Amino acid sequence: MLKSLIFGTISAVTLGGAADADVSISNKPTQNMNCTAGVCTATAKKAVLNVNDLQTMLAAGDATVATGSLAKDIEIDQPLTWSSISRLTLDARRSVVVKKPVIVAGTGALTVDWRGQGELAIEPKGSIQFWDLGSSLIIHGHSYTLVGDLMTLAADVADKPKGLYALAKPYDAGSDGTYSSAVVRTDFAGTFEGLGNAISNLTIRLAGQHSDAGLFKEIVSGSSIRDLALLDVNFGIQTCVSRVGAVAANNNGGVLLRLHATGTIATECTAVVGGLVGANQGPLSKSSTNMQIKIKMAGDAGGEQVGGLAAENWGTIDQSYSSTRVFGSHSWEVGGLVGYNGGGEVTNAYAVSPVQAGGGYSVGGLIGMHQYGSVSASYSTGPVVARKKTACGGLIGYAYSTVSQSYWDSDTSKCGGVGQPLTDQQLKSGLPDGFDPNIWGQSPNINNGYPYLLANPPK
Repeated sequence: MLKSLIFGTISAVTLGGAADADVSISNKPTQNMNCTAGVCTATAKKAVLNVNDLQTMLAAGDATVATGSLAKDIEIDQPLTWSSISRLTLDARRSVVVKKPVIVAGTGALTVDWRGQGELAIEPKGSIQFWDLGSSLIIHGHSYTLVGDLMTLAADVADKPKGLYALAKPYDAGSDGTYSSAVVRTDFAGTFEGLGNAISNLTIRLAGQHSDAGLFKEIVSGSSIRDLALLDVNFGIQTCVSRVGAVAANNNGGVLLRLHATGTIATECTAVVGGLVGANQGPLSKSSTNMQIKIKMAGDAGGEQVGGLAAENWGTIDQSYSSTRVFGSHSWEVGGLVGYNGGGEVTNAYAVSPVQAGGGYSVGGLIGMHQYGSVSASYSTGPVVARKKTACGGLIGYAYSTVSQSYWDSDTSKCGGVGQPLTDQQLKSGLPDGFDPNIWGQSPNINNGYPYLLANPPK
């Protein structure tokens, strides 16, 4: 069988149903694939290529997996590793979906391509790792520079702000020590593809005036950051009038996709603090945070905005959630997901952790203040606590603009306000009105029974 795969032709058909993906690279027997001279093409809408068969091909030379004209997606459902110099090409009619680790353990190469409106999508348990930084990575016709550490990334971006970069494998930033500013200080106009890998233990301490903190200081129009986790960040901010976010202090028109952050951000000074991004002015989707944000200021000093995902939003937040505990002290606007929505769209989003403000202007389980834009198909469940004369809402503290088909848990939060109250039992007994079952799912064993996002399940 394997000799035929490498040197000849095989059109394997086995009994039993095909995998859910159009072309599944899995541990099931190869079926509905025509493999000739290292090129395997689907011969039906549903096909399987056995991962061991593919690894044997790669040990002998370059290999291509293609959907052809019948199938659409390629899905990697089992771990895939090769240590030869061979190049694997994944050629999909739509998307390439990575659900398990892909490891280029030698000096091999990888090409991912698609036609039409496809993409490379890396799911939470998937990743692509390169052990040799000299390996070749080509995504949709573009060659990426592999980087293995943050100092190299910062230097590369400073030299070429519009470059295409990819994180070769997980990186522990603890060995870098403590940064005194954003890691990448050059305005970024390129693409940073995390490949599903994580940067852990990034520590930043800011002191002084007018400085920003995050992996990136600012990303601008035309840029994108995607498929990346920042784990156990530790930011301590004593700088006034600063923007802070684990991934970016300021997103000025870039695309943020499939990002996740954990850790702690603490500040004792006026700041715009978001778990993922300080100020967002671009599309942010399929992302999440599970952090602690603590804003503590002496007396009645005025803060600014604090949000579990973004402090300020003028962009589009979609299919994202926050389980970040937010404590805003005397901050002006505090929200479990967004502190201040100044003109953006928030849709298919939720927040599930406590939100507390010792004073300030408005505090909400999902959004502190919703001034312009729209909020739809969203909910919050975390208890909301606000002291003094603060506008307090289970969903939104203060709203001037459109809110539709959005809900707050009346059992966990007593603040009331805009949006529709539902009891804990009601939120767990079925999808609320306006929640698309193609986007939302519900199970007693997932997200404590609350609705969750199918494309962005709880981590």
